[in-house]
Amino acid sequence: MNLAYADLEKQFDWDLFARGLSSVIETKVPPGLHILFECGRYLTASCGYYAAEVLDIKENHGKTYAIIRGGTHHFRLPSSWQHSHPFTVIHTDKWKYPFSRREARDEL
Repeated sequence: MNLAYADLEKQFDWDLFARGLSSVIETKVPPGLHILFECGRYLTASCGYYAAEVLDIKENHGKTYAIIRGGTHHFRLPSSWQHSHPFTVIHTDKWKYPFSRREARDEL
């Protein structure tokens, strides 16, 4: 099951997941074997926002990229799996850097 990042009204079906996982454990997991499951993303994905400051705008091979103040590991997996996360740009007039501010409009 995947998270529906593009459809925030369609949330993860925990009941279906638990029933399916229970069935798999009962029929497929050998005795004495334990399963550790990390479910943090499923619990928190629809609970808030990831906010980051845009430091620069870059263009490469016909695509526009926002360079943000945040670790590259924050969205490494979704990016490598070609997930498309919805986002909103919140404009601010504040710009504290000595270099000129670049901008991009209507980019996909």
